[in-house]
Amino acid sequence: MMRAALTALTLAVGCGSGSSTTTTTTTTSHPTGPYACPSDHPLGTEAVYTAPADLPGFVIAAPQHCARDEAYIRIERAAGSRKLGTGRGKGGGFDEGCMTLPADPADPAQCPVINAGAVMTAAHYELEKRHLVAPGVGLGPCGDLNGDYAAWHMAVGVHDWNDTATAIRIVTELFERYDVAGFVGVAVRGIPCAIAL
Repeated sequence: MMRAALTALTLAVGCGSGSSTTTTTTTTSHPTGPYACPSDHPLGTEAVYTAPADLPGFVIAAPQHCARDEAYIRIERAAGSRKLGTGRGKGGGFDEGCMTLPADPADPAQCPVINAGAVMTAAHYELEKRHLVAPGVGLGPCGDLNGDYAAWHMAVGVHDWNDTATAIRIVTELFERYDVAGFVGVAVRGIPCAIAL
């Protein structure tokens, strides 16, 4: 999974007795302003988060706390004319179901099984359209790479506890629009400031 990060690479090259040093710095884009690498912990605190209570048909789990104050919040919808694809393919990835959302949300014959990644990716893009910094989708906090779909804690991420309820609402709106039964999560993650190579 990709995370926005600032990476500095210094390359020193020695050339015999008359050695010279060349330094090259490569920078990738990183959020500025309030998202400018405060630490590898999420911004804000859980105290500002209140789970949306007006979402009939959904179960919003309490945050499961993990390392660096990160958290995983499971969002589940039991009923729907479509199901969320969570099965593994031959290569080991979770590739069951349509990889893109159907053109007609009201026609369950189009994509009766929707891949979890399609829902999470759509939620990620919606967060970005609202100018919220979203670290991506996939393995969530406390997730187990060796486990099944549930153990992975598949999630769409946010960096700020203040954005958590918004992310939950976006996911539930997608589940309702496409009438999907299943679960994904929201990951509240920190912002890594640098990656040492």
